Amino acid sequence: MLRKIQFFLFIFFLFFVSVSAEENEQFASMACRFVSANRFTLNCELQENRIIAFKTTDDQMLRMLCLWIPQIKDDEYELDDKSISLLSKVDHVLVGYGQVPGNPLFYYCLPVRKVVSKMKMRVLGKYKIPLALCDYHFKK
Repeated sequence: MLRKIQFFLFIFFLFFVSVSAEENEQFASMACRFVSANRFTLNCELQENRIIAFKTTDDQMLRMLCLWIPQIKDDEYELDDKSISLLSKVDHVLVGYGQVPGNPLFYYCLPVRKVVSKMKMRVLGKYKIPLALCDYHFKK
């Protein structure tokens, strides 16, 4: 009986992790479409399923990690190990917040040095993007 419970918990954990990864990838794909439609970007491509690399009209190359944070009642969100390991490869972190990754309520764009493993929602408020991604001017 104990083995069945352990097996069930293991399967549930794997399902939860895969759903979370799919949400991040879905958000990154959607964000890449909007950033590529931005008039301030020349070229945009999705790399490693969650990193957007693009060149701005100012001739800067930027790399952003896309993170999806589901709308939760808690005030903080803890990053997973994969997201933390990808931080060293990017300049900024684009956070989507809401109920569905394809249609976020809010976007936040943080410099990588401001990202911590446990992000509080009130701290993210300082980095809220007031415009749609296709109108926002990304800078280093």
